[in-house]
This record gives sequence, structure tokens and C-alpha cells, in this order.
Amino acid sequence: MSCTPPLHAASIELRRIETNGIRANVALAGSGPAVVLMHGFPHTWRLWSEIIGPLSAHYRVIAPDLRGFGATTRAPDGYDADTLATDIAGILDALGEPSAAVVAIDAGTPVAVLLALRPP
Repeated sequence: MSCTPPLHAASIELRRIETNGIRANVALAGSGPAVVLMHGFPHTWRLWSEIIGPLSAHYRVIAPDLRGFGATTRAPDGYDADTLATDIAGILDALGEPSAAVVAIDAGTPVAVLLALRPP
């Protein structure tokens, strides 16, 4: 059994970003064009932990915990896809990213679609 790190281990930075009335927990790794990874229910950013390393070799990976999940703050409302898309847009603005490719699964998919339909 080997104790060496995985071939594509990433140095992941966790950052708290204030946006749209919440404090989002966001995992960041790599540099280059931005890629946002959006989890579904009942996951967190850690769902993507095995692919963050390989992606971060070529991209700036942005993997937030969606509103109310993981270490992102809970709010009394705002769990609809449009509000969640506004949360992600705010995260991208705070990080200085004018655009990003978006990957989503499960309940993150409607959020990704609404984010993609917004003006760049």
C-alpha cells in the first residue's frame, strides 16, 4: 500500500464569500479559465474532490457549497434556482471572473441553466 498522494492532488483553498445575503463556502484550486462545479442534493463541494485535482492543472476550479449546504450559511428563504444562480453570479463577481464554464448535477442543474441564461 502506497502513502504517496494521488497523481492529481490539488491544493484547495477554502474561502468564505459574502453574496446575496449569505456567506458562501467556496473551494478554489488551480488557475486559468474558470470552471464552476455545482453539486446537487444532499451533497457539498466535496462531491467533486476527486476531479478538482485533474481539472485544476488547466483551470481555476470554483466549487461552492450551495445556499444552506455544507459550510454555507442557511437563510430563511431563497432556495429556488433563480436565487441560487444569483448566489453563484455573486461568487464569480467577488472572484473577478467575468465568465465560467459550469458543470452541475442533480439539483444544481436548474441553477446552472439559469446562470447560463444570464447576460455575461
